[in-house]
Amino acid sequence: MTRSVRRHIIVTGVIAIFALAGGFLLIPREDEYVAMLTRDGRYEEASRMLLSMRRAGDRRPQVLMQMLVLRIKLGDIPGALEAVEAVLAVQPGAPRAQEIMADLLLQSGQLDEYLRVTDRLVRSHPDTDRLSRLLALYRHHGRYDAELELLQTFAGSRYLSVPDYERLGALLSARGDWDDAKRWLRLVDRRAPAGETSARLRLLHVLLRSGRVEEAQRLAETWLTKWQNPYLAGRPIIRLAQAGAVRSAVALARVCAERMPEAALQVAGVLTESAHPEIARELLARWIDLVSEPSADAAITNLGVAQTVLSRRS
Repeated sequence: MTRSVRRHIIVTGVIAIFALAGGFLLIPREDEYVAMLTRDGRYEEASRMLLSMRRAGDRRPQVLMQMLVLRIKLGDIPGALEAVEAVLAVQPGAPRAQEIMADLLLQSGQLDEYLRVTDRLVRSHPDTDRLSRLLALYRHHGRYDAELELLQTFAGSRYLSVPDYERLGALLSARGDWDDAKRWLRLVDRRAPAGETSARLRLLHVLLRSGRVEEAQRLAETWLTKWQNPYLAGRPIIRLAQAGAVRSAVALARVCAERMPEAALQVAGVLTESAHPEIARELLARWIDLVSEPSADAAITNLGVAQTVLSRRS
Protein backbone atom coordinates (compact mmCIF):
# COMPACT_ATOMS: atom_id res chain seq x y z
CA MET A 1 0.00 0.00 0.00
CA THR A 2 1.50 3.23 -1.10
CA ARG A 3 1.98 6.21 1.18
CA SER A 4 -0.57 8.28 -0.73
CA VAL A 5 -3.17 5.54 -0.38
CA ARG A 6 -2.56 5.27 3.33
CA ARG A 7 -2.85 9.07 3.66
CA HIS A 8 -6.15 8.95 1.79
CA ILE A 9 -7.49 6.22 4.06
CA ILE A 10 -6.50 8.18 7.20
CA VAL A 11 -8.07 11.39 5.92
CA THR A 12 -11.24 9.55 4.98
CA GLY A 13 -11.40 7.96 8.45
CA VAL A 14 -10.95 11.28 10.19
CA ILE A 15 -13.69 12.83 8.07
CA ALA A 16 -15.98 9.92 8.89
CA ILE A 17 -15.33 10.30 12.61
CA PHE A 18 -16.11 14.03 12.51
CA ALA A 19 -19.19 13.36 10.43
CA LEU A 20 -20.39 10.78 12.94
CA ALA A 21 -19.69 13.10 15.84
CA GLY A 22 -21.51 15.91 14.06
CA GLY A 23 -24.47 13.63 13.50
CA PHE A 24 -24.66 12.87 17.19
CA LEU A 25 -24.48 16.57 17.99
CA LEU A 26 -27.37 17.23 15.63
CA ILE A 27 -29.60 14.72 17.42
CA PRO A 28 -31.67 16.78 19.90
CA ARG A 29 -31.37 16.04 23.59
CA GLU A 30 -34.46 14.71 25.32
CA ASP A 31 -35.38 18.05 26.87
CA GLU A 32 -34.88 19.78 23.51
CA TYR A 33 -37.10 17.18 21.87
CA VAL A 34 -39.75 17.83 24.53
CA ALA A 35 -39.52 21.54 23.73
CA MET A 36 -40.01 20.77 20.03
CA LEU A 37 -43.06 18.63 20.76
CA THR A 38 -44.50 21.38 22.99
CA ARG A 39 -43.88 23.97 20.30
CA ASP A 40 -45.76 21.80 17.81
CA GLY A 41 -48.70 21.39 20.20
CA ARG A 42 -48.04 17.70 20.80
CA TYR A 43 -48.57 18.08 24.53
CA GLU A 44 -49.51 14.51 25.39
CA GLU A 45 -46.38 13.10 23.71
CA ALA A 46 -44.22 15.69 25.42
CA SER A 47 -45.85 14.92 28.75
CA ARG A 48 -45.24 11.16 28.41
CA MET A 49 -41.60 11.77 27.55
CA LEU A 50 -41.13 14.07 30.55
CA LEU A 51 -42.74 11.52 32.86
CA SER A 52 -40.33 8.92 31.56
CA MET A 53 -37.40 11.25 32.19
CA ARG A 54 -38.57 11.96 35.74
CA ARG A 55 -39.02 8.26 36.48
CA ALA A 56 -35.43 7.82 35.34
CA GLY A 57 -34.39 10.29 38.03
CA ASP A 58 -34.01 13.44 35.94
CA ARG A 59 -34.65 16.33 38.34
CA ARG A 60 -33.04 19.16 36.40
CA PRO A 61 -34.89 22.47 36.92
CA GLN A 62 -35.46 22.96 33.18
CA VAL A 63 -37.11 19.54 32.94
CA LEU A 64 -39.35 20.27 35.92
CA MET A 65 -40.29 23.65 34.43
CA GLN A 66 -41.18 21.96 31.13
CA MET A 67 -43.50 19.62 33.02
CA LEU A 68 -45.08 22.61 34.74
CA VAL A 69 -45.64 24.42 31.43
CA LEU A 70 -47.21 21.32 29.91
CA ARG A 71 -49.56 20.76 32.86
CA ILE A 72 -50.72 24.36 32.57
CA LYS A 73 -51.23 24.08 28.80
CA LEU A 74 -53.25 20.92 29.33
CA GLY A 75 -55.41 22.69 31.95
CA ASP A 76 -54.36 20.18 34.60
CA ILE A 77 -54.34 22.41 37.70
CA PRO A 78 -53.66 19.60 40.24
CA GLY A 79 -50.86 18.32 38.02
CA ALA A 80 -49.48 21.83 37.63
CA LEU A 81 -49.48 22.32 41.40
CA GLU A 82 -47.59 19.06 41.82
CA ALA A 83 -45.12 20.18 39.15
CA VAL A 84 -44.51 23.61 40.69
CA GLU A 85 -43.96 21.99 44.08
CA ALA A 86 -41.28 19.83 42.44
CA VAL A 87 -39.66 22.96 41.02
CA LEU A 88 -39.64 24.64 44.42
CA ALA A 89 -38.17 21.49 45.97
CA VAL A 90 -35.00 21.93 43.89
CA GLN A 91 -35.15 25.76 43.73
CA PRO A 92 -36.58 26.90 47.08
CA GLY A 93 -37.81 30.48 47.03
CA ALA A 94 -37.71 30.92 43.24
CA PRO A 95 -39.94 34.01 42.81
CA ARG A 96 -41.39 33.08 39.41
CA ALA A 97 -42.29 29.57 40.61
CA GLN A 98 -43.94 31.03 43.71
CA GLU A 99 -45.97 33.44 41.57
CA ILE A 100 -47.15 30.56 39.39
CA MET A 101 -48.01 28.52 42.47
CA ALA A 102 -50.03 31.40 43.91
CA ASP A 103 -51.96 31.82 40.65
CA LEU A 104 -52.71 28.11 40.50
CA LEU A 105 -53.91 28.09 44.11
CA LEU A 106 -56.22 31.00 43.39
CA GLN A 107 -57.60 29.26 40.28
CA SER A 108 -58.28 26.15 42.33
CA GLY A 109 -60.15 28.17 44.98
CA GLN A 110 -57.61 27.62 47.76
CA LEU A 111 -57.75 31.16 49.13
CA ASP A 112 -55.97 30.52 52.43
CA GLU A 113 -53.06 28.78 50.71
CA TYR A 114 -52.96 31.48 48.05
CA LEU A 115 -52.68 34.20 50.69
CA ARG A 116 -50.03 32.24 52.57
CA VAL A 117 -47.84 31.73 49.49
CA THR A 118 -48.31 35.33 48.32
CA ASP A 119 -47.48 36.67 51.78
CA ARG A 120 -44.27 34.64 51.82
CA LEU A 121 -43.40 35.86 48.33
CA VAL A 122 -44.01 39.51 49.24
CA ARG A 123 -41.79 39.25 52.30
CA SER A 124 -38.95 37.47 50.50
CA HIS A 125 -39.13 39.51 47.28
CA PRO A 126 -40.76 42.88 48.11
CA ASP A 127 -42.51 44.60 45.22
CA THR A 128 -44.81 47.62 45.44
CA ASP A 129 -47.54 46.29 43.13
CA ARG A 130 -47.50 42.81 44.63
CA LEU A 131 -47.68 44.22 48.17
CA SER A 132 -50.53 46.54 47.21
CA ARG A 133 -52.56 43.66 45.74
CA LEU A 134 -52.05 41.50 48.83
CA LEU A 135 -53.06 44.31 51.18
CA ALA A 136 -56.20 44.88 49.09
CA LEU A 137 -57.04 41.17 49.28
CA TYR A 138 -56.59 41.09 53.04
CA ARG A 139 -58.87 44.11 53.34
CA HIS A 140 -61.45 42.68 50.91
CA HIS A 141 -61.64 39.37 52.77
CA GLY A 142 -61.72 40.94 56.24
CA ARG A 143 -58.25 39.71 57.24
CA TYR A 144 -57.56 42.93 59.16
CA ASP A 145 -55.03 41.45 61.59
CA ALA A 146 -52.96 40.11 58.70
CA GLU A 147 -53.31 43.42 56.86
CA LEU A 148 -52.13 45.38 59.90
CA GLU A 149 -49.19 43.04 60.51
CA LEU A 150 -48.06 43.35 56.89
CA LEU A 151 -48.41 47.14 56.94
CA GLN A 152 -46.34 47.30 60.12
CA THR A 153 -43.69 45.05 58.58
CA PHE A 154 -43.17 47.43 55.66
CA ALA A 155 -43.84 50.72 57.49
CA GLY A 156 -40.93 53.06 56.92
CA SER A 157 -39.90 51.32 53.69
CA ARG A 158 -40.23 52.58 50.13
CA TYR A 159 -42.93 50.03 49.36
CA LEU A 160 -45.89 51.73 51.08
CA SER A 161 -47.86 54.60 49.57
CA VAL A 162 -49.47 57.56 51.36
CA PRO A 163 -52.91 55.81 51.29
CA ASP A 164 -51.24 52.73 52.84
CA TYR A 165 -49.97 54.85 55.73
CA GLU A 166 -53.42 56.37 56.16
CA ARG A 167 -54.86 52.86 56.33
CA LEU A 168 -52.19 51.87 58.87
CA GLY A 169 -53.09 54.88 61.00
CA ALA A 170 -56.79 54.01 60.77
CA LEU A 171 -56.25 50.39 61.85
CA LEU A 172 -54.03 51.43 64.75
CA SER A 173 -56.43 54.12 65.95
CA ALA A 174 -59.32 51.64 65.78
CA ARG A 175 -57.34 49.51 68.24
CA GLY A 176 -56.61 52.46 70.51
CA ASP A 177 -52.89 52.46 69.67
CA TRP A 178 -52.72 56.24 69.67
CA ASP A 179 -48.93 56.61 69.72
CA ASP A 180 -48.25 54.56 66.59
CA ALA A 181 -51.35 55.95 64.91
CA LYS A 182 -50.04 59.49 65.49
CA ARG A 183 -46.66 58.56 64.06
CA TRP A 184 -47.94 57.38 60.71
CA LEU A 185 -50.78 59.88 60.36
CA ARG A 186 -48.29 62.69 60.94
CA LEU A 187 -46.29 61.26 58.06
CA VAL A 188 -49.45 61.34 55.90
CA ASP A 189 -50.03 64.96 56.90
CA ARG A 190 -46.51 65.84 55.70
CA ARG A 191 -46.73 63.95 52.42
CA ALA A 192 -50.37 64.15 51.33
CA PRO A 193 -51.65 66.76 48.86
CA ALA A 194 -52.94 70.00 50.38
CA GLY A 195 -56.56 69.06 49.68
CA GLU A 196 -56.44 65.73 51.56
CA THR A 197 -58.91 65.87 54.45
CA SER A 198 -59.87 62.41 55.73
CA ALA A 199 -56.42 61.46 57.04
CA ARG A 200 -55.93 64.88 58.61
CA LEU A 201 -59.28 64.77 60.39
CA ARG A 202 -58.36 61.29 61.64
CA LEU A 203 -55.06 62.68 62.91
CA LEU A 204 -57.02 65.42 64.69
CA HIS A 205 -59.16 62.75 66.36
CA VAL A 206 -56.09 60.77 67.45
CA LEU A 207 -54.35 63.85 68.82
CA LEU A 208 -57.43 64.83 70.82
CA ARG A 209 -57.79 61.30 72.19
CA SER A 210 -54.12 61.51 73.21
CA GLY A 211 -54.67 64.81 74.99
CA ARG A 212 -52.52 66.75 72.52
CA VAL A 213 -54.94 69.65 72.14
CA GLU A 214 -52.34 72.32 71.36
CA GLU A 215 -50.84 70.29 68.53
CA ALA A 216 -54.32 69.56 67.18
CA GLN A 217 -55.17 73.27 67.18
CA ARG A 218 -51.85 74.24 65.56
CA LEU A 219 -52.20 71.72 62.75
CA ALA A 220 -55.85 72.63 62.17
CA GLU A 221 -54.82 76.26 61.71
CA THR A 222 -52.49 75.25 58.86
CA TRP A 223 -55.20 73.08 57.30
CA LEU A 224 -57.73 75.90 57.22
CA THR A 225 -55.41 77.91 55.00
CA LYS A 226 -54.94 74.98 52.63
CA TRP A 227 -58.57 73.90 52.42
CA GLN A 228 -60.28 77.28 51.99
CA ASN A 229 -63.63 75.54 52.34
CA PRO A 230 -66.32 76.72 54.79
CA TYR A 231 -67.71 73.26 55.52
CA LEU A 232 -64.28 71.69 56.01
CA ALA A 233 -63.13 74.64 58.10
CA GLY A 234 -66.02 74.07 60.49
CA ARG A 235 -65.22 70.39 61.07
CA PRO A 236 -62.00 70.75 63.13
CA ILE A 237 -63.63 73.55 65.15
CA ILE A 238 -66.56 71.25 65.92
CA ARG A 239 -64.22 68.35 66.75
CA LEU A 240 -62.32 70.49 69.24
CA ALA A 241 -65.56 71.62 70.86
CA GLN A 242 -66.89 68.06 71.07
CA ALA A 243 -63.65 66.98 72.75
CA GLY A 244 -64.20 69.59 75.44
CA ALA A 245 -61.45 71.88 74.15
CA VAL A 246 -63.78 74.87 73.85
CA ARG A 247 -61.06 77.50 74.24
CA SER A 248 -59.09 75.93 71.39
CA ALA A 249 -62.26 75.73 69.30
CA VAL A 250 -62.92 79.44 69.86
CA ALA A 251 -59.30 80.30 69.05
CA LEU A 252 -59.51 78.28 65.84
CA ALA A 253 -62.80 79.99 64.92
CA ARG A 254 -61.14 83.38 65.29
CA VAL A 255 -58.24 82.24 63.10
CA CYS A 256 -60.82 81.15 60.54
CA ALA A 257 -62.33 84.65 60.55
CA GLU A 258 -58.89 86.15 59.99
CA ARG A 259 -57.77 83.81 57.22
CA MET A 260 -61.10 83.22 55.47
CA PRO A 261 -63.06 86.49 55.95
CA GLU A 262 -65.05 85.95 52.76
CA ALA A 263 -66.35 82.62 54.13
CA ALA A 264 -66.72 83.58 57.78
CA LEU A 265 -70.52 83.81 57.74
CA GLN A 266 -70.81 80.44 56.05
CA VAL A 267 -68.56 78.81 58.65
CA ALA A 268 -70.65 80.46 61.35
CA GLY A 269 -73.72 78.90 59.77
CA VAL A 270 -72.06 75.45 59.83
CA LEU A 271 -71.22 75.88 63.52
CA THR A 272 -74.73 77.04 64.35
CA GLU A 273 -76.33 74.09 62.56
CA SER A 274 -74.02 71.80 64.55
CA ALA A 275 -75.31 73.20 67.86
CA HIS A 276 -72.32 75.43 68.58
CA PRO A 277 -73.80 78.93 68.27
CA GLU A 278 -71.60 80.32 71.03
CA ILE A 279 -68.49 79.59 68.98
CA ALA A 280 -70.19 80.96 65.88
CA ARG A 281 -70.77 84.25 67.72
CA GLU A 282 -67.11 84.44 68.65
CA LEU A 283 -66.19 83.92 65.00
CA LEU A 284 -68.62 86.64 63.88
CA ALA A 285 -67.37 89.05 66.51
CA ARG A 286 -63.82 88.63 65.25
CA TRP A 287 -65.00 88.94 61.65
CA ILE A 288 -66.83 92.21 62.43
CA ASP A 289 -63.67 93.58 64.05
CA LEU A 290 -61.65 92.76 60.92
CA VAL A 291 -64.18 93.75 58.29
CA SER A 292 -65.68 97.03 59.42
CA GLU A 293 -67.34 97.66 56.07
CA PRO A 294 -68.24 94.35 54.39
CA SER A 295 -69.46 94.63 50.84
CA ALA A 296 -73.16 95.23 50.31
CA ASP A 297 -73.52 92.02 48.32
CA ALA A 298 -71.87 89.95 51.06
CA ALA A 299 -73.99 91.57 53.74
CA ILE A 300 -77.25 90.96 51.90
CA THR A 301 -76.35 87.40 50.92
CA ASN A 302 -75.38 86.41 54.45
CA LEU A 303 -77.81 88.56 56.43
CA GLY A 304 -80.10 85.62 57.21
CA VAL A 305 -77.21 83.52 58.47
CA ALA A 306 -75.87 86.31 60.64
CA GLN A 307 -79.27 87.02 62.17
CA THR A 308 -79.82 83.36 62.95
CA VAL A 309 -76.40 83.03 64.57
CA LEU A 310 -76.67 86.17 66.65
CA SER A 311 -80.15 85.23 67.89
CA ARG A 312 -79.12 81.82 69.22
CA ARG A 313 -78.55 81.30 72.92
CA SER A 314 -75.41 79.52 74.05
